[in-house]
Amino acid sequence: MDSNGQSIAYVYGHADLRDAQIANGLTTDEASRMAANIANLPNLLGAVRPDDDAEENLSDKRHQAEDTTPKDTQ
Repeated sequence: MDSNGQSIAYVYGHADLRDAQIANGLTTDEASRMAANIANLPNLLGAVRPDDDAEENLSDKRHQAEDTTPKDTQ
């Protein structure tokens, strides 16, 4: 759910691995991990508050801090 209580994603899984494979879907374990990762996205991306300036969030300083490129290739 988002900060307003609105559901942002539904993730479904099959209890049985064989059923998941036949349906080309997720197992309940995979679905649970995916849902947890979706719920953690604001922490991973840096929570944006309504009063934040969008340009400030896209600053070069922030991109440099989040850059995962090995230093020897820059």
